[in-house]
Amino acid sequence: MNLLFVDQFGEIGGAQKCLLDLIAGWSDSGTLRAAVPEGGFARALRELGVSTTPISCGPYALGRKTAADVLRFCCDAPRQAALLRSIIARRQIDVIYVNGPRVLAGAALAARGGCRLIFHAHNCLTAWRDRAIVRFALARQGTAIACCEHVARSLGRPARVILNGVPDARFRVRQYPLPEWRVGIVGRIAPEKGHLQLIEAVRMLIREGLRIELVAAGAAQYAAVDYESAVRRSAADLPVRFTGWTDDVASLLADLDILAVPSKAEPGLPRVVLEAFSAGVPVVAAPTGGIPEAVHDRHTGFLARDSSAPALACALRTALTGDPGELLSIATRARAEWERHWNIDRWRQEVISVIRSSTLPDGALDPGSGQPVRAAR
Repeated sequence: MNLLFVDQFGEIGGAQKCLLDLIAGWSDSGTLRAAVPEGGFARALRELGVSTTPISCGPYALGRKTAADVLRFCCDAPRQAALLRSIIARRQIDVIYVNGPRVLAGAALAARGGCRLIFHAHNCLTAWRDRAIVRFALARQGTAIACCEHVARSLGRPARVILNGVPDARFRVRQYPLPEWRVGIVGRIAPEKGHLQLIEAVRMLIREGLRIELVAAGAAQYAAVDYESAVRRSAADLPVRFTGWTDDVASLLADLDILAVPSKAEPGLPRVVLEAFSAGVPVVAAPTGGIPEAVHDRHTGFLARDSSAPALACALRTALTGDPGELLSIATRARAEWERHWNIDRWRQEVISVIRSSTLPDGALDPGSGQPVRAAR
């Protein structure tokens, strides 16, 4: 099978890590190619043996799109389609696997009548025009995969929900209580991620006498740098350590006692939540996006009532000052949940099964599972 992967970003975020995990476990014969903007992601793909072709996409404004963004998109899509159509013809592509919505229209135009199309949605779609593009792109021969139920509900059409999976981040049993707690926040430094609210929550708890060091791992990727500057200014009077971006999340988690996920508007289900489950790091999170599908309050983590600083402080206080035995039990249950539901092998097997079956007629046997194929739309 010849596959063409298409993505809208040149740098590595959560969705791009998912694609790299998928490719690392691909064992079928055939050719793997990718069309992505040039950058760190393209280099990582080439290290896995995937040939890459640069594709233009944006740049687009963050948040609400402007008229200039709409015009740029209308110019990008035909150019993307022409490029992808030539790759499909020259490389005899069987399936286009689209890893981001901004390149979906161009991929759909290129795939019409030539090959199958799979769209893997990692974030919810909030704008009507995005849902309209999905309906247009997948109307004839497309399959939609969603990383969680929250994302699936936003697509405006049926989707196959394949819950995220992550590699083992090396479980470690922690001893509680601790004289000083190291609380971490991992990921992009962007307004929707809630850094300012978490810093204020930590400030409240320190005033109450708790000893906390906050570790902020990440950078202003895809986001305005002025927000990161505001975060650093807000944390100037607190024990906050900024580590910058890291690709070795397992080593970072090994050094944390608690993971905080204070997102105000989480678009999907963050990988770092599942990585923390695997590593045995208790999670304190806001109940946004797909997070409540994994973090069940007082069972696999702690859910704040909302993403405000007082609510985050309340949830953190419960975790840090509660029964140490309960905290250990929560970490152990979360690890067991990762082993059953969120591990990389299960996720990879399900995604690969959808890719394989996309080119087979209904009723044929999936060569991977041996089960009859049913259209996954």
